[in-house]
Amino acid sequence: MEVKRRAARGPCDPAMERGRRQAAPVHSDTRWCCIVPARPIYGLGFGPSMLLTRSHMADASKNSGVHLWLVLMKAHRALARHASKSIEPSGLGQSDFAVLEVLLNKGPLKVNDIGRRVDLTSGSITTAVDRLEARGLVAREHDDADRRTRVVRLTPAGRAHISGIFAQHAAALEAASSGLTKAERKILIGLLKKLGIAAEGIPEPGRNPR
Repeated sequence: MEVKRRAARGPCDPAMERGRRQAAPVHSDTRWCCIVPARPIYGLGFGPSMLLTRSHMADASKNSGVHLWLVLMKAHRALARHASKSIEPSGLGQSDFAVLEVLLNKGPLKVNDIGRRVDLTSGSITTAVDRLEARGLVAREHDDADRRTRVVRLTPAGRAHISGIFAQHAAALEAASSGLTKAERKILIGLLKKLGIAAEGIPEPGRNPR
């Protein structure tokens, strides 16, 4: 006899519940308290809308914000391992690599602009630039457009150093992303940008919107 569970109006009697379980097996995709025949009992108010299965709940959870976050986190973790491994031979830390990479691709920048792009605080980016300058990989100089402003640029040695490292880094991430076609990557990039922009516009819990 096909059976499903329904929400009980009151606490279930354990002995009665055990007897019912032995008499009629329960489908594994249901989540209710007591066992009743699958035919809806309309007189008692238990129609089709009251019969919620685990599969339905699972489908809903797969589209939730929490599940999206978990999938993104796991994907980021997997890609991050490849990214970290690709720069290990250079002896550069993550912060130093990020500074050199942004200067390679964006050209000379103000210290604060670099910090904003690589997500470092004012103190941290200043320390990173000082460290790279001591190694002869970057140099501070006056901005041609505004002599009152100083920018950071790659030295010839710094450009040669980061160019080789970045080529290995790009190749490693290309391989790590090979599970998606070029067309799929384009769609995913667009969706992730849309998601990030929308999330940035939502006030954080406990903070008043600006």
